[in-house]
Amino acid sequence: LEKALKISPSNKKLNEKKIKLLYQEKKYSETLKQLDTFNTFYPELYFTFLTKGLAHTGLNEFNQAEEAFHKAKNIDPYDYKTDYHLGQLYFKQKKYSKAIEYFKKSIALQKSMLDKEHYHLALIHIELKKYKTALHFLDLTLKDNPENYNAFFQKAYVSDIYYKEKKLKKVLKLYEKYIKSYGYKNKATTEYANYRIRQLKKLIFMEK
Repeated sequence: LEKALKISPSNKKLNEKKIKLLYQEKKYSETLKQLDTFNTFYPELYFTFLTKGLAHTGLNEFNQAEEAFHKAKNIDPYDYKTDYHLGQLYFKQKKYSKAIEYFKKSIALQKSMLDKEHYHLALIHIELKKYKTALHFLDLTLKDNPENYNAFFQKAYVSDIYYKEKKLKKVLKLYEKYIKSYGYKNKATTEYANYRIRQLKKLIFMEK
């Protein structure tokens, strides 16, 4: 790639490939430098400002990220990715009302799977302790993508909190299904699920 860029330093595809590679390697400062070079050859592109926003987010430079994302949105107001990443940016800063606004904008612009947006909306409502609404968005997440194991664990966890001791068997089944289907995915959530399964079984036994 480097040799190819030396031969053709202004090649659009080669530059984009290098920028994406630097970003994937979490070399955010180098990504920004390469984007500045890219911008001299191809000014004011959506790709440039979207990726700048992502790189600044990676560096926790939230004001610069916000500015870059809004520039990207001005260039292409109909690309849902900008709204999604703005939602993530505000979520990271615990600006939940703004995060909700932009995740919903992202949803409105899409016709495909929306599990990421619905999942983040669920996480926001968990933080706000609005568990019924969180469960609604978790159900939507799993409807869009039944293999979203993080959402499945959260559904068990939030149901545990929301129903308290009213629906022990229902919550138990959710944890058991999570262990059976996704127990190998995450050590921490698997340990917690197994712990709650033991506790719930004791409570159900005591009810008899």
